[in-house]
Amino acid sequence: MANEGVTREKLLKKSQTFNVTDRLYAARVRQLYKQSHIGVIASLANSIILIALLWELVPRSASIIWVSVMVLITALRYALFYRYRRSSLTPANAGGFSRGFIFGVSLYGMVWGSSGIFLFPSESVAHQAFLALMLGGMVVGAAAVFSIIMKAYLAFALPALIPIILRFFLLGDDIHRAMGGMGLLAGIIVSYIAKRMNVVSLSSIKLQFENIDLIEHLEAEKDRIEKINEDLKSEISERERVEEALRVSERRYRNLFDTISDFIYTHDLEGRFLTVNRATAQTLGYTSSELIGRSISDFMLPKYRQAFRQQYLEQIKKRGFFTGVSKYVSSEGTHHYVEYRNILVQEDGSEPYVSGVGRDITERIEAEIEVGKLEQQLFQSQKMEAIGTMAGGVAHNFRNILAVVSMNSELIRMKYRGEPALQETANVISSYSKRGEQLIEGLMQFSRRQTKEDYQPLHLDEVIRETYELTSISFDKMINICLNIPESLTIMGDHSGISQVLMNLCTNARDAMPQGGELHIEAKKEGENALVIITDTGIGMDEETQERCFDPFFTTKEVNKGTGLGLSTTYGIVKEHGGEIQVHSELGQGTTFKLYFPLAPPDERVSEECSSEIVRGNGEKVLIVDDEKEMCKVMEELLKRLGYKAAYVRSGNSAIVKYKSWRPDVVLLDRNMPEMDGISCSKKIVDYDPNAKILIISGYDEDGPSGVDDEKKRLVKGYLTKPIEMARLSEELAQVLG
Repeated sequence: MANEGVTREKLLKKSQTFNVTDRLYAARVRQLYKQSHIGVIASLANSIILIALLWELVPRSASIIWVSVMVLITALRYALFYRYRRSSLTPANAGGFSRGFIFGVSLYGMVWGSSGIFLFPSESVAHQAFLALMLGGMVVGAAAVFSIIMKAYLAFALPALIPIILRFFLLGDDIHRAMGGMGLLAGIIVSYIAKRMNVVSLSSIKLQFENIDLIEHLEAEKDRIEKINEDLKSEISERERVEEALRVSERRYRNLFDTISDFIYTHDLEGRFLTVNRATAQTLGYTSSELIGRSISDFMLPKYRQAFRQQYLEQIKKRGFFTGVSKYVSSEGTHHYVEYRNILVQEDGSEPYVSGVGRDITERIEAEIEVGKLEQQLFQSQKMEAIGTMAGGVAHNFRNILAVVSMNSELIRMKYRGEPALQETANVISSYSKRGEQLIEGLMQFSRRQTKEDYQPLHLDEVIRETYELTSISFDKMINICLNIPESLTIMGDHSGISQVLMNLCTNARDAMPQGGELHIEAKKEGENALVIITDTGIGMDEETQERCFDPFFTTKEVNKGTGLGLSTTYGIVKEHGGEIQVHSELGQGTTFKLYFPLAPPDERVSEECSSEIVRGNGEKVLIVDDEKEMCKVMEELLKRLGYKAAYVRSGNSAIVKYKSWRPDVVLLDRNMPEMDGISCSKKIVDYDPNAKILIISGYDEDGPSGVDDEKKRLVKGYLTKPIEMARLSEELAQVLG
């Protein structure tokens, strides 16, 4: 209490000399220096990590100079911080300390920004990405530490980010333009968040000063009233004059009481209002007389009322005071967050009561919630991008494996035509290879999305079967999955979107059955719609949860076990397809989702593919180029059995040498190889022989991130995705050879 009195006295003295703006600015500078050591330590540590990582990739002289400058600036900043610790910060010298701090962080920002010029690892995209992430991380840290004064944040963020973003855009290729765009977008988002943090921090500091002024004002009023009471005791003969003076004083207090924009109120020990000022009544949507005698809990959400009675009322009786934030509902249904401070008043000869002051902080709370949503959306976007990238890599490797397995099964069929047992074994291997290919295709659908204009006729029943295959493999065996699809159903849609809808609903069903149960997936035609019904025997949902289950960020799962975006995303995708989604559930009785999609018009139905036959060669020369030895060997033997002369090499450089000496009719070229990739090899072969006929074979999709764009397609005659059926390969060879 003594320390609080000294602090209040100091603030009063300062307020006589400086206005509120100066005092607020001094408080912000004090907060800035309070956190500055975090930035110094983080910057020095990150600079050492960066130099260690790039030591072998950039000139060492540049690294030494850069880190030396960083250490020098760190020493200068520490000297400024030491001077601040040795001095007493006042509104008079706050501007000087602020300018010194901003100058120091701007030097930091320029040195970090210079790393995008002098420490830029030109030969390694991965290290370039790490450098960009390092700079982005420093800017995010600056937003957290320096946003109390936006000039300090911008003095660091702008010189730190602009050079690397410009460097990416100036490089000109698609990847670097994308990296530059992502860096620019991230910088804008972080700056927006920093601005919101700045607004929230400034509001908090203002509230602290305003609360001090309010308490001082109320204490002054209390002292004045106490003096009046003392005068009444000592001057009984002047009772009438004093009573009139008291009435005047009460009128003035009532005017003050009702003109203050903050809440001022009293309530009894049962939580019923005794007095309220005009601001309290207007916010809740009632008159003052309508509030008197009503319990404060009447204006809370039902789930908070028990805590008000059992926690708040009991604690304020024991402790004598209570501070916190409460949520109230007005007569119009709007929600208000109120930050309050209440004290228990016990006067001799009268019933004890609670006196309190509060402030509506709804805008501040909603801003904090919005910032949290933006952060969660950014994280979710980054996570889905990473999953898509990972899916592409897994698909490439798995397809290479399936290609070797599939071609060996074809070779068994061709070599042992007279042995039924081996033919049956080869058929089983081929069948399971195709199932593996379908599994990978289903996985890859999650990394592709189409616009509504790109919707194509889609076999809904096949998408459901793919989902069934994925869930059967990945879900716990305690869950029995039942499939009932009696007919073919064709809709206009996006394969990846429909796959995501089905997987989201199946995953929710799995989570609702932690002890196991049954998951039923059914599809049928109903009128002009395709109807999909997904039913589980899980814990179910109550009526309130059903009403909100499609709301973004609404989840009943534990923290870190759900984002609240699954069903809202599902709802959006279904609506994009012109469909409807319905839910029915009861607690303990499971949940049923019904999806309605318009059937595709008859002229848009998917045409059935005709079975292909193997086309044999006539001694043409085929050069196989692939870094996988087993792939080369099996393809060489298959092509020879198809009537071709075949040879293989395992690198791009060897392919160029072999092409010049052997002059093949067709080149089967892998897309991704060490040392020289397939596109680079194609260019060199075409430069040597403009009439060269090249087919690309790859584990990546043609339109994927590692596929072939329109500019590079002119180098090749076709693109085949592994694994390749021999009939398809033979047809492509025959077509290329003309």
